Amino acid sequence: MSTLTERTYVPDVIKSEVDPVLSRKLVTILSGAGILKKGTVLGTVTATGKMIPYDPTASDGSQLTTVGKLAILGADVDATSADVLNTLVWYALCSFTTAKLIWGAGVTTGTHKTNAYAGLALCFAIQRPPG
Repeated sequence: MSTLTERTYVPDVIKSEVDPVLSRKLVTILSGAGILKKGTVLGTVTATGKMIPYDPTASDGSQLTTVGKLAILGADVDATSADVLNTLVWYALCSFTTAKLIWGAGVTTGTHKTNAYAGLALCFAIQRPPG
């Protein structure tokens, strides 16, 4: 018997947005970031401005939770061996469900997640309880 895997749909992650033009932007995912799933929380590498999974233990900028440095990935991407250009992310003026977010390997504590939520909230990307 084959196994059916249910995809994560955008409404499962993002619950509302003020306006797509204001809530979304296109970014570049840095080569070497690997295969990333929709809903992955991303941080910005300072030297390049490209995004990789948020990592509070890093020192490349992806650990920063200051205004505009974090985003939520809008589609599955494969950045294993090349940059992925024009990738949709949500970063501002939206609400998201915490249950559907995907965290990088460096996110190991509740405090790491709380800091990321606070960083997203600086751009009015607000967490909502699951449901």
